Amino acid sequence: MLAADVLSRIAAELALFASVGFLLLGLNDLAVDIIYLTRRLWRSRTVYRRYRKAYASFFCFNKNPGFMAIFVPAWEESAVIAAMLKATLKRLDYPDYRIFVGYYRNDPATGAAIASIADPRITSVEVEADGPTTKADCLIICTTP
Repeated sequence: MLAADVLSRIAAELALFASVGFLLLGLNDLAVDIIYLTRRLWRSRTVYRRYRKAYASFFCFNKNPGFMAIFVPAWEESAVIAAMLKATLKRLDYPDYRIFVGYYRNDPATGAAIASIADPRITSVEVEADGPTTKADCLIICTTP
């Protein structure tokens, strides 16, 4: 057998393998497109007949945007937390919000720094666990009554 025949058979096998790969990946893309179009058709027939579409501009330019809560988990932030809160209060141009700052009971310096900012929009929340834990753990404790 000649080297040219061997190389052509190898190329044919590789082309077959590649074509099967393209076919499978194309079917995957087709499935995603079908799911998207089905969902869009379903929403246009059911949901958007009852409710109007929500666009981001509705929330940005709404005359009465509503209350907003900001959660800040803090651990050993006594050097920067007061300056950060002052800057946030000064720069945040929003009418109705409250900042909840979670700090740990074994970090009294951060609690004192938060307490030094006397503003009704800031609420300090002492976490009943010794820190540090994860930021998510601190936020969960801030949100539970």
